[in-house]
Amino acid sequence: MPAFNRGDCEGVAGFMLRETEIVAKAGAQLAICPDNSAHLAFQTGRGQVAHSLADIAEEVAKAVVRGSYRHAALLGTRFTMSGPVYPEMFESMP
Repeated sequence: MPAFNRGDCEGVAGFMLRETEIVAKAGAQLAICPDNSAHLAFQTGRGQVAHSLADIAEEVAKAVVRGSYRHAALLGTRFTMSGPVYPEMFESMP
C-alpha cells in the first residue's frame, strides 16, 4: 500500500476505517487487525470505529500479563522486532 510505504499513519488509518466499516455492514461484530506493522495507524483511527476492533499487540500483551509470564517470545518482521509497538504496549499494561 502506498500509505504504508510513505509512513502515512493517517492514510493507513483511513484505509483501515473504510475496510472495517465494510465488514461491519456485512454483519461483523468484531474486526481484528492481525498486522503488527499497522498498529501505529491502528491507534490513530481506533476512536473513529463504531464497532469493536481488536488489536493483536494489545491482545498479546493482555495474554502475557494475564498468564503472569515473565518471558515471552515474539517472532516478526524487522519492523515488529525493532519498532515501538510491543515495548509501548507492554509499558501501558497495568
